[in-house]
Amino acid sequence: MKNKAIILDLGGILLNDDKKISPFNREMINRCIRTRFQIIIATARPLRYVKNILPKELGTVYLVLYNGSWIFKNGDIIYKDELDSKTVMSHVYISTFFSCFRDRLYLFHPFL
Repeated sequence: MKNKAIILDLGGILLNDDKKISPFNREMINRCIRTRFQIIIATARPLRYVKNILPKELGTVYLVLYNGSWIFKNGDIIYKDELDSKTVMSHVYISTFFSCFRDRLYLFHPFL
């Protein structure tokens, strides 16, 4: 038997304007579960946000969070890839420096 999965983005796909899962979407997810689809929720948002929104009846679910930096299965982290603080701070410094001179950077690089 082949594995089947459905990947759902939270914002604008799974959630309505009230940040809730509509009855229609709940029914479609339940149909997928009954036909043995693996449910995968993908979002750029953090775990604390997602845990408050998702219904408990989803059962086995994968969560792809922080644009793929963290992946959970049934609440357990199975993949984690983060930037170290030194890299982050160097990017902050560089972007801060260049934003101060953005109006003059075109002289050196036409795409900045």
